[in-house]
Amino acid sequence: MGCGLLESEQPCVHLADGEVPQQGNPTQFCLDGEPEIQFLHNPDSPYVIENEPALRFQVTAADSLPHQYWLPTSIRVETDQGFDDEISLVPFACINLIEDSQEDFPFNVEWWSCNRVNINNEQTFSENQITEIEDEIDGRLLYSREFKTMSGSQYIFDLSQIGKPAISEAIERLKGLSYISDDVSHSPQFPTCWLSDEIPPPPCPPWYLFKTINITFESSENEDLIPVQKGGWVRATYTQPDGTNISTTFTIPEISQGQTEN
Repeated sequence: MGCGLLESEQPCVHLADGEVPQQGNPTQFCLDGEPEIQFLHNPDSPYVIENEPALRFQVTAADSLPHQYWLPTSIRVETDQGFDDEISLVPFACINLIEDSQEDFPFNVEWWSCNRVNINNEQTFSENQITEIEDEIDGRLLYSREFKTMSGSQYIFDLSQIGKPAISEAIERLKGLSYISDDVSHSPQFPTCWLSDEIPPPPCPPWYLFKTINITFESSENEDLIPVQKGGWVRATYTQPDGTNISTTFTIPEISQGQTEN
């Protein structure tokens, strides 16, 4: 099931008249199915962070409410190694309806990331400058590439905060750094149904929210890592708006260090 027409939706979580949720605050939504857990170990995968093994947690919302209002949701993650924490999942894209658009969905909305900023800079950043940027916006470098036909580079940074206010503040902070040019903006996040030149285009993805987190097979005090053991279990539990819980348990495969998974 792909993204549906926004006008025809009946939100699973109904808002009070005139209520606008505060962006960036996790909100529980009705799900379409159970939480999903995926083990990522292929260094060539675009989802693996810094070529380290990771777990990808994902839920699919019953409607586009989190994507329209730029809202994350929370999921409880536990492991047999004693890890137990609430993790925020981010909508795969955040959307704005284009007023007076004559296009049909998905071309009648703007598609942006909910927690990323894009920099096209005339000069390539040094390692110290990247570290300074990460500290300034409370984020981390996700992607970079040097331009081929002109000087400079493109950078995409993940922010720890989610929503339009957080992105706007980060953009203003970045423009205040002397070595950054003015080309700082929201990072686009187009689905394949928008990008494809196939006729007819492929269906849009469902309205999912996700988070990818690196794992460690060793003891570690790093709060950005989830401790696991080969053959051990990881459980993801999602609380529905009515208070009921939906859980998924995943077994870490017996994969040797240095081995890749297709």
